[in-house]
Amino acid sequence: MQNQAIGDSNTAVGMQNSANAVNATAMGMQNNYNPSTNAYLTPGQQSTAVGFQNQAQGNNSTAVGFANFAQTDDSSAMGFANQALGARSTAMGFANQAVGNNSTAVGFANFAQTDDSSAMGFANQALGARSTAMGFANQAVGNNSTAVGFANFAQTDDSSAMGFANQALGARSTAMGFANQAVGNNSTAVGFANFAQTRHAGFQPSLGPAQQWGLLTKL
Repeated sequence: MQNQAIGDSNTAVGMQNSANAVNATAMGMQNNYNPSTNAYLTPGQQSTAVGFQNQAQGNNSTAVGFANFAQTDDSSAMGFANQALGARSTAMGFANQAVGNNSTAVGFANFAQTDDSSAMGFANQALGARSTAMGFANQAVGNNSTAVGFANFAQTDDSSAMGFANQALGARSTAMGFANQAVGNNSTAVGFANFAQTRHAGFQPSLGPAQQWGLLTKL
């Protein structure tokens, strides 16, 4: 039931908190503590854990709320069951994971896997390095890829999918609007249900408004 603050300039307030480091702060209940083994954990130096069952393991890390985990140096996890696993990563909201270094996951159940990636909103996944996924259920898989809106998919490096259910499948491709597909490298599909299959595809009005920009056209 006791708190532990072993070391210089530490503060432990509440019940079963551990601030056994240097300049560490643990306030609330069972912060930096493992209830299954009744073990007081060693937090990072200059770390802060406030609330219930948070862990601030990295140096200069912050874990605030309920069951948040800031694993690495300069990481921050705030809210409910967030995990900031990469160095200088940030996870805020509900059940977000920021795995890569300098990654950010904010909102509900977002996943920022790689270095410098960002996932914000609801159930977005930023899987490529320096990728961005924002909105609802977007996936940015390629390096430097961007998926913004609702259920967009940016598969390849430097691809962009924005709007509703767009797919940017080719390298450096762009799909924007509603249900567009940009399959070819450097292809662009913009509007409603357009399909750009080949490289540097152009608009083909004879194919109809619900068909494609540049189907089977190659410059």
